[in-house]
Amino acid sequence: MIERLILTIFIFVALAAVYRIFNTWQMRRVAQTDPLLSNFAVGMPGVVLFTADYCAPCKFQQRPALQHLLEQVGSVQFIEVNVETDPDTAQRWGVMSLPTTYILDKTGIPRAVNHGVTSAEKLRQQLEAIS
Repeated sequence: MIERLILTIFIFVALAAVYRIFNTWQMRRVAQTDPLLSNFAVGMPGVVLFTADYCAPCKFQQRPALQHLLEQVGSVQFIEVNVETDPDTAQRWGVMSLPTTYILDKTGIPRAVNHGVTSAEKLRQQLEAIS
């Protein structure tokens, strides 16, 4: 019985590690080739928000949190992508749920991804962690 538990834990940890490595690889690959970041100004971190017109949490929770973050931090680039009008970009970035936010470092490399509504405090902490 204990062997099965150890094996299950090992498999879970291995899958989590593989997911993290794949996610990091995908974020770096996208940042190097995506035209979305062609206007990204190097030297200032950024936030990319994937949203849609029909997404109520995007409008009533995520946008106010981002506005609060921008008021607090100030020097952050903000890129908003509407997945209805630009589904190819959402697919390239691996967006599967809305809202999704990516935290970009000063060189434009995604360092964190948040699936679902994320508080301004968590976004601020993520930005501070990469600075």
